[in-house]
Amino acid sequence: MSGPITIVVPGRPVPKGRPRFSGRGRRPHTPPKTAAAERKIALIARIAGARPINGPVSVRAIFIFADRRTRGDVDNLSKLALDALNGIAFKDDRQVVRLYATIAEGPKPFTAITITPVTKETPWAT
Repeated sequence: MSGPITIVVPGRPVPKGRPRFSGRGRRPHTPPKTAAAERKIALIARIAGARPINGPVSVRAIFIFADRRTRGDVDNLSKLALDALNGIAFKDDRQVVRLYATIAEGPKPFTAITITPVTKETPWAT
């Protein structure tokens, strides 16, 4: 079993964008801003040494914005973070059995994400 890992992603948190449809076949594609934000989180997680955890995990995410006018909603912010960490910090986001997410204001925008394995010995893991 591996222990908890925390990653800090500098910059304004980005909510998951809705898929866009284009072309003759009306194929869905991920908005560029969403894809770039997912790549950034994934890269920072890899640099931090994240490896896929087996079994259930608890995720704590803190989204800090520099001002109140530019916030996303907590579910779309969390969705982007979880999707970005699929295959990197856990094998699949179906493993997330507990999610704590907070939006707050601060002098500099960032996202902090902690992933903790949940075991019989630590069922309260946060």
